[in-house]
Formats: sequence, structure tokens, C-alpha cells
Amino acid sequence: MKGRTHLTISLGIGGVASVSQSLETMPIILVASGMSSRCS
Repeated sequence: MKGRTHLTISLGIGGVASVSQSLETMPIILVASGMSSRCS
């Protein structure tokens, strides 16, 4: 898999996971999931 694929999948999962959270935490979750996709 390419890095772009990891990033896309991780942002999708982060988006789904952040739906039940408040709007203030959504960017934090998306940034954290994007950064974690690059580390794996």
C-alpha cells in the first residue's frame, strides 16, 4: 500500500470515530489519525 492509501483509510476511520464526539475535538482526532498513518 502507498502512504496515500494509509492516510485516506486512517482519515476515514478517524472521521467515523469523531462523529460521536464534540465539534471541538473533531480536528484533533483527524490530525492524530493522519499523523499516526504516517508513523505505521
